[in-house]
Amino acid sequence: MSVERAPCHLTTDGLLEPGTGPRGSIRIWPYTQGWKWQRRRVEEHLLDPVNVVIVDQSPGQVMAALAGEGWELPSSGGIHRLWVNRILRPMRTHATLGSYDERTHVRLWSVGGHTVAAAHHEYADDRGRHIVTTWDGARGRVAEALTAAGYRSNGLGDIVTLPGIRGLANDGRVLTLSSR
Repeated sequence: MSVERAPCHLTTDGLLEPGTGPRGSIRIWPYTQGWKWQRRRVEEHLLDPVNVVIVDQSPGQVMAALAGEGWELPSSGGIHRLWVNRILRPMRTHATLGSYDERTHVRLWSVGGHTVAAAHHEYADDRGRHIVTTWDGARGRVAEALTAAGYRSNGLGDIVTLPGIRGLANDGRVLTLSSR
């Protein structure tokens, strides 16, 4: 199955909304893809949905808040890229909570003064490959950690990604958080 190529846009207040937005908007294709593909992929098994935006915070600030809640910079994890204004951008950093065998993993990008993130929960199979089990559960774990670190949840936005991608828990919406 494939996903739409429909973009969304980042509003000035950090919301990720469907459509291209007004002229000059930052346009994002709301899925990440592995580093080895130079062209936009649409096969859902190759993509991770964007599901968190942290307003007015850099990936470094978000990483510091996550580290204070027990998250770590992992020694493994695929490098993903994100299409921003038709340019493929590598992730800035990523963090995990848990062991290699089972963890919540979040990838972070700096976009327009905000941090855009893609979170998932995964476990390692008997061959050491990570298998994703949930998107929404991982989004919730990131939100729990950041609210414990003093961030405020601004709620879930509109649907911007395919709900149920890969048959997993995913409502297709992005959670927006901000610092207090």
